[in-house]
Amino acid sequence: MQRYMVKYLNRVGRQDDAIRWVVYCKMDKRDVPYSVQELLTETKIREAEDKISKMRKCSRDPVSVNLFENHPVLMVDTVAGLLELIPVLDQATIVGIDSEWKPMFMSTVEKVALLQISIHTCSYLVDVIKLEQEVSQEQWTEFFEALFCRESNIKLGFDFANDMRVLKTSFPFLESMQPNMKNVICVMKLAISLMSENPTLLSLPEGILMHFFNFCFFVVFIFLLSAIFISHSCMMLLKTVW
Repeated sequence: MQRYMVKYLNRVGRQDDAIRWVVYCKMDKRDVPYSVQELLTETKIREAEDKISKMRKCSRDPVSVNLFENHPVLMVDTVAGLLELIPVLDQATIVGIDSEWKPMFMSTVEKVALLQISIHTCSYLVDVIKLEQEVSQEQWTEFFEALFCRESNIKLGFDFANDMRVLKTSFPFLESMQPNMKNVICVMKLAISLMSENPTLLSLPEGILMHFFNFCFFVVFIFLLSAIFISHSCMMLLKTVW
């Protein structure tokens, strides 16, 4: 896979990135494609090492990110951070939930990479990839019970069945927990259901109809805005480092 990545980067004209991957992965020279071996001068290797050092330093430095004014985005990538999120979920009235999946490459099994959780005052990014080897099943169970099984709050998602399908691949115990999930609303399913059960919905008074679609649009907009903002932040960070 390393050889393929280096060869691909060189082929698409990203020679500096190819060299950095060779240095970062400490690849044996015999495994490096010949076309890239020619680029491995002392100067290029030293430049790659400097860039990698900056990247590592940047990853250790705290980054303050806000989705919008007074609404911070916090990374949850420690066991303590995950457990501290549980009482926050218990006190929330509305919780927005979305997930991102690991790239499949040659695998046919999709697994969750990132959980995006948003409440009124803050949004949280739960780094599942980092935590999956550190958090016990009991701790994951406690977290997901707080996320899905409390009657005190409403959980909103978009195409939630698809998210749940991938979540259950990563956390099989969610299958037995699903009957106990409370107040989970899929906005997409809600809209489709309302339209199919009442085709005359479009003929409702303009004020009521606008409130309904504004609500649906707002929820979808927040999810899209979150995804775009996070992706943009990651790209800016990569451009700064690489």
